[in-house]
Amino acid sequence: MANALAITDIALSARRRGLPHPMDGRRDIWFDVTVRLENPGTKPLHVVSELRGLSYDAAQRVLTLRLAEAPPGPISADAPTFTLPTPATVTVEPHASAAITVKIPAILKELRPVPGQPFALVETDLRAMHTIRCEIAASERPIGQFERIDAHALRTRLARWGRTIRSEAAVKPDTRD
Repeated sequence: MANALAITDIALSARRRGLPHPMDGRRDIWFDVTVRLENPGTKPLHVVSELRGLSYDAAQRVLTLRLAEAPPGPISADAPTFTLPTPATVTVEPHASAAITVKIPAILKELRPVPGQPFALVETDLRAMHTIRCEIAASERPIGQFERIDAHALRTRLARWGRTIRSEAAVKPDTRD
């Protein structure tokens, strides 16, 4: 059962910096978040191993990493149709552990609608985070591969697949700077 899967640790790496960009010299800053999992059960579990969503609550200073699919919202009549690939998974064998590492930016850049404009670029500095919350989907059965499935259908299917486990951990202040 997927509820036998446990998140045993969530660790944030020290800040990492990319090479200077050839056009403007800007250097990207990011962190690696490593999530350690343990399967104490007797059956192998298939676990989503790639980031499906990311959100930051600036008031609470909580970064939420989703390695699980949230149910999609309703489709509007004029919405474009696009396809998404099936997410990558890892198999955690019985009585074994695994680690999943995802890369997150230090500065989150999002396009958001604003009054009077179609969109505006909003930058959020994630280095002020105090807590990382992680949600991971897992199941005894594999997701399977889907050729050219539209995004809404894939998200609907993934939201029903497996169970989602959650855990959170405090961030050590010296790793954020």
